[in-house]
Amino acid sequence: MPAGTTRFVGLQPARILDTRPDRLSGCAGGKPAAGATITLQVTGRGGVPATGATAVALNVTAVVPAAGGYVTVWPADQPRPMASNLNIETAGQVIPNLVVVPLSGTGRVNLYTKSSLHLAADVAEYRRVDRHGGPARPAEPGPAAQPPAIDCWVVENMAACSKRKSMRLPTTSES
Repeated sequence: MPAGTTRFVGLQPARILDTRPDRLSGCAGGKPAAGATITLQVTGRGGVPATGATAVALNVTAVVPAAGGYVTVWPADQPRPMASNLNIETAGQVIPNLVVVPLSGTGRVNLYTKSSLHLAADVAEYRRVDRHGGPARPAEPGPAAQPPAIDCWVVENMAACSKRKSMRLPTTSES
């Protein structure tokens, strides 16, 4: 990563992937089969700049899966990790989850689906390098005397996105 600190830049949420036939966006293939991987171009879309973005916050939604399974999201130039970002218990569910994922060198992410399902992804923030130095700044600033920390959102009702609680996770220097 280039020298400097990084910061998240909030966006008006924008749909950059939808595999449903009446809303097809971000991919040409339609509904992914079980075991499929979709490569999604993120930079240059949904308010994410064509250059300078290093990671994004995506709200990824599994729509009406054929069976239980999972979705994994990761940088397109890396091997698929042995972890899931979104878990599906039964067929027919609509399950969203917020995923923060680094971008590949070409601004892409991969989405792997264990079961056949439609996918939707909305971009909400991107991370960029701040070459001016100084401390990393959180997406929503806290008190000025507070040391740098990582912001994270806990969403209690993701489907309605109605109850958000914020919490600050200390960085290694704060532990």
